[in-house]
Amino acid sequence: MKIGIVGCAGRMGQMLIKEVLGNPRATLIGATEAPNSSVLGHDPGLLAGGVATDLKITEDAKALFANADAVIDFTAPKVTLMHAKLAADNFTALIVGTTGFEPDQQTQLEAFGANAFIFQAANFSVGVNLLMGLSEQVGSLLGNDYDAEILEMHHKNKVDAPSGTALALGKAVAKGRGVDLDAVSKRVRDGITGARTPGDIGFATLRGGAVIGDHTVMFAADGERVELTHKASDRTIYSAGAVRAAIWSQSQGNGFFGMRHMLGFNKCIRTKFREPMKKTDVYEFYTHLAKGRPNPTSDLEWTSTFTLLVAVVLSAQSTDVGVNKATHELFKTVDTPEKMLALGEGKLKNHIKTIGLFNGKAKNVIALSHLLIKDHNSEIPNDQKALEALPGVGRKTANVVRNIAFGEPTIAVDTHIFRVGNRTGLAPGKNVVEVENKLLKVTPKDFVHFAHHWLILHGRYTCKARKPDCPSCEVAHLCRFKGKTTLEAYLSQKSTPSV
Repeated sequence: MKIGIVGCAGRMGQMLIKEVLGNPRATLIGATEAPNSSVLGHDPGLLAGGVATDLKITEDAKALFANADAVIDFTAPKVTLMHAKLAADNFTALIVGTTGFEPDQQTQLEAFGANAFIFQAANFSVGVNLLMGLSEQVGSLLGNDYDAEILEMHHKNKVDAPSGTALALGKAVAKGRGVDLDAVSKRVRDGITGARTPGDIGFATLRGGAVIGDHTVMFAADGERVELTHKASDRTIYSAGAVRAAIWSQSQGNGFFGMRHMLGFNKCIRTKFREPMKKTDVYEFYTHLAKGRPNPTSDLEWTSTFTLLVAVVLSAQSTDVGVNKATHELFKTVDTPEKMLALGEGKLKNHIKTIGLFNGKAKNVIALSHLLIKDHNSEIPNDQKALEALPGVGRKTANVVRNIAFGEPTIAVDTHIFRVGNRTGLAPGKNVVEVENKLLKVTPKDFVHFAHHWLILHGRYTCKARKPDCPSCEVAHLCRFKGKTTLEAYLSQKSTPSV
């Protein structure tokens, strides 16, 4: 999935860059900063202390939204609202971690959910969102007999108070009690305040040092006190949650979502599968794809079965174009496990250093070369379990190799095929294994050999995540997707210059 980061120079922006670069299901498509930023023109990967990329930081948010499937925004309310407009104009998902919205700004943000996927969270930590759910339940059970107080502490540079997470916890308690937080919130106590008003939900704010985020919800009564506490020790919990939300957007339509939806706490919103295609429609579906690409091939370049395996392992979290660029010279001389071991891990890293996660991938390639020599006489096994036992090889990689190298009727389900299977109604499923099994069941024998290629190429170039090219799609009349892109809308987003 192609993900962009706005406000990339800040602490959270850099964390998000590292998280995207390290996630095998995501690709960093671009990063932006304010027009006067000193990091413009810099490589976002290097800025975040990671690997170099082919990207440069720009100020062009419009171009970023035109090219990304999802954009993650931890900026400021006014800026986020401008980005929400761009998300709606470009069919791009927007993941919002910005806090400090005024009531009218919050209303505007939620309204964009009618024309875009908007995901907002005051805190992207799974633990914090569990705390919110528990706070709501305890608030409901204990009621006004227990005084509710929320204590939060953050680093000395945080500019808003109470924190967005503290306010969200207050709303959770208020919801459990069946009241409006604005009517019972008590945020300032100074001087002679008088006795506490029953039913108030109080807030206390602490600032100092480098505290990432501590939150405690207290329920105090005469004789006892219940405290629910969450303490963050690593900021990666927030960046990981935001990237998870971006990837989750691929399976959703337009709307306004939050962590409770993604984690399944809110049962009112569930991903609904498309109506499955009829058998005759499935045959026609593949017939049209086959007509457009009679002899489809992988975009990856390889010279032997061994180099095919290596190329597929390297392609995780990287584009095929990027892998081909890195392996073009490598595969001219290194095409067997023995030659790979002779090259060594250090020199291999030098060849593939432009590929995401190249350190770990180099270790896996060297390790799998050892095992191929030791256990398989240097041959690539045509066996699913044997392939999956090799370092860096999962179910998808094994399926790709068996299909391309040995002509086996396998279908490797990646993000593109998962989307096509669910969106079109060809093979709806909750996970990649379910979609794979359904595809193998419904795909006619005449088409199963090339099905993987047709589906992945269709998902990559036509049935794209947020901007599907429905007007030129050869199978649009068979597709069960109700939110098809109009010609006018598709042309308007295509006219936006590329990053």
